[in-house]
Amino acid sequence: MSCPEDLHRKYVERALNTALEYRSYQTGFVHVHPDLYKGRFVQVAPTYENVLFVLLLFRKKSVDHVKQARILLERLLGFQQVTESEQKGNFPFFLTEYPSCRDRYLPFRLLPLFNVMIEDCAPLLGKKLCSLLQKAEEDLSDAAEEIVQSMKLPAWAKVMLALKKGEEVLRNAWSDFIDSKEWMNPSLLGTLLSSLQSTSLFQECLDRAQSLWGKKTYRGPALDVFQFGGSPEITIFDCLMSLYTSTALEKRQWPYLTALEYARVSPSKVPLLRTQKQWYSSKEWCIESVGQSTLSCAFFTPPSHSRAGFCPARIVMPRGTLSLDFPRGKVVALSQRDGRWLLRVKIEEAQTLLKAYVEKSEMGDFISDLGGTVFDPFKGVRIGDITLGLCRTEIETIGIVSMGDRPQQRLQKNRGNDWQIDFECLRGEIPETLTFWIEP
Repeated sequence: MSCPEDLHRKYVERALNTALEYRSYQTGFVHVHPDLYKGRFVQVAPTYENVLFVLLLFRKKSVDHVKQARILLERLLGFQQVTESEQKGNFPFFLTEYPSCRDRYLPFRLLPLFNVMIEDCAPLLGKKLCSLLQKAEEDLSDAAEEIVQSMKLPAWAKVMLALKKGEEVLRNAWSDFIDSKEWMNPSLLGTLLSSLQSTSLFQECLDRAQSLWGKKTYRGPALDVFQFGGSPEITIFDCLMSLYTSTALEKRQWPYLTALEYARVSPSKVPLLRTQKQWYSSKEWCIESVGQSTLSCAFFTPPSHSRAGFCPARIVMPRGTLSLDFPRGKVVALSQRDGRWLLRVKIEEAQTLLKAYVEKSEMGDFISDLGGTVFDPFKGVRIGDITLGLCRTEIETIGIVSMGDRPQQRLQKNRGNDWQIDFECLRGEIPETLTFWIEP
């Protein structure tokens, strides 16, 4: 166990070192692209990521870092659209797009950051820059209100807009966020939780969110959950829960966005650990304990924009995460009988019934333990702390183990970060539903 203050100092240092890898010494800005995650410097400098970078420099609090932050912030504020138009008060998505400011979600992402700077960094800003930032925040708020009148907002944007509108409005917005399933993206969930730090809702939400964290990674339903190389992607949710539970994260690589998002976290506002409360319940998903592991299932079809990070069933084990993907199937029910969890899946005609993925680095000599690269799905296969199998049916099947990468992999695929375990149909007519069993 480490104290939150020590962890925070280490995380700020780690986050800043990661962010500096993407900084251009010509412009002073960080140059990143949302679709690139490692090892490729790009020419574009996004506004949102650079405002986070400025806040991260302020968090460091050294004279040199504060000086750099003030220079960059003043330059960034100069990119705000001031001419009379529907884009007035907004910022460009990439600085090179100025004066075009077409991203209508950007004001909702930037407003909480401007508010945090005004509240936490006012002594470091100086009167002139603080006044400029307050004016920019007012104009950005006006732009956000204009956007509200012309389009339907996603639930997360409503929460961001409600942060300064009182507890009742904020609670209603948070309730809409939970109902929307958008919280099944731990990166977005962590961003919103960190934005609640100055509100009365923060403690309650953290108490509930603790049940979604498995001491090293998010363990809830996976609508937008990704893999970063040979391990689950570290998100701002992991960082926040690590501070809250005083549990240091493993020394894994941080994606650049996680490093920049860490600027949102103020350790003085992270409360002490209290009794864990259960997360909100629904008939569209479930979270269950399977021995020492946690099984989460999603009983719905994901929207098209979330399919890359969607996993219908996922098991977070003490060592490794097991992702279950049904190429032509949908999970429709989960039940328990005789010590086994039964996963009922509606299957369309397909040769591959199930693709399961687990990290090679966590499984040791998996092939030797298995005794080969094929197995009988009806007898099951031991994967870490659980056994996965298929309930008896009339079809003839085979299980095959190979190297692969799960669809949720952020980095370059075809690197063989995972063991891929396929359940294949050889002969017979596949029934409308199949039942897979999971045993601790």
